[in-house]
Amino acid sequence: MTAGRQLIVMSGFPASGKSTLARALADHFGFALISKDDLLDVMYRAVGGGPDDPALSLRTGQAAWAAFWHLSRSCPRAVLDSNIKPAGDFERVRIAEIDGLIVEVHCRCPLEIAQARYIERAKLYRPAQRAKVLDTSLAGHYGMPIGCGRLVVIDTSGPVDVGAVARQVAEEFDRAQEVD
Repeated sequence: MTAGRQLIVMSGFPASGKSTLARALADHFGFALISKDDLLDVMYRAVGGGPDDPALSLRTGQAAWAAFWHLSRSCPRAVLDSNIKPAGDFERVRIAEIDGLIVEVHCRCPLEIAQARYIERAKLYRPAQRAKVLDTSLAGHYGMPIGCGRLVVIDTSGPVDVGAVARQVAEEFDRAQEVD
């Protein structure tokens, strides 16, 4: 295992609060934030993508995933923010390739709250976002933790105490270090 490598992997429904909490945790710990959605937005805009271009969104999405996984293996300390399917074989292989101590922070909220947040988020100008609603079949891929490291489950249906979450994450890193 790479000495000192620590990663926080976010999981949960789309619009469950992962990105908001990921940014706060990255700031708290001084970790890099690797956000697939941020990578996608930059790439999509860089190639001149506009609204309603699903083919370009799909191609830049594939490039954003490649960059996400590359950076995930390269950064010594990072928060990984994306929708990783717990049952996805491809995603599980990519996670397994990451060397280091991992704490998964699973953002749990009722699907109805995530769906309402998703609709509100879709109103913002994010031209690369193909779906405007979070349908139940898609959401079902993300409701469970990934199972990729020590687990911290957070209720994100309302305000979150970032300091308390950070303490839980730090405790899990300490526990993982003792086992390793």
